[in-house]
Parts: sequence; C-alpha cells; structure tokens
Amino acid sequence: MPLSVSRRGGFNYGGMGVLKDSEWGCAMELLSLHLTDHMEDCRVNHSVRSEDVERIGQLAEEVGFRISNPLQSFGKAITPQQWEDLRKIRNSS
Repeated sequence: MPLSVSRRGGFNYGGMGVLKDSEWGCAMELLSLHLTDHMEDCRVNHSVRSEDVERIGQLAEEVGFRISNPLQSFGKAITPQQWEDLRKIRNSS
C-alpha cells in the first residue's frame, strides 16, 4: 500500500483476503486511477488488453503501489518452492 492511502478501521477481506499492508489487484487499480485523476481510464466494458495493463501498472507505480514480497495467494505467502512448482506446471503445458 502506498503511504498516500489510508483506511479507517482494521478490516481485511476475510480468511481468504490479502496479507497485512497489501491490496487486491482490482482495488489497487481503482485507487490508482482515482489518486491520479484518471477515472476515465477505468474499463469494464471489454476484455483486458496489454496496453490497459501497462497503463494501470504505470499509474500504480506513480502513486506508490509495489508488487508484494513475498508474492501471495488468498492471503498466504507463496514459498519459493511453490513458485517453482507453478513455473514447472506452466512450462510443461
């Protein structure tokens, strides 16, 4: 989470949420668009295109979002071994 974003209360997204100080990608996208005054770039009426991903990534970096370290899935850290296993599965298909 960037320092410019604060929340009221200590809520999370339930047992399948995200690790502390993290954010779901969809919320990060919306916050990035809002904080940079680019809500016109919000797209929900078509499939995601690579240029959309690049644009949102640039805006997210601009406001201070970073990729979580460690990577996580459903609120739990992904171990290096799990990541390697996922890479093997992807490369075998």
